[in-house]
Amino acid sequence: MNGTTFNQLVVFNTIVQEGSITKAAQSLRWPHRQSVMH
Repeated sequence: MNGTTFNQLVVFNTIVQEGSITKAAQSLRWPHRQSVMH
């Protein structure tokens, strides 16, 4: 794996983590959505 690929993976992981944080925030704002998903 070269440096460019590694950097792309880091960016991708960051985006995924930000998406997870956004979903978590939405669950806190709209608890009824979380109950629907379970």
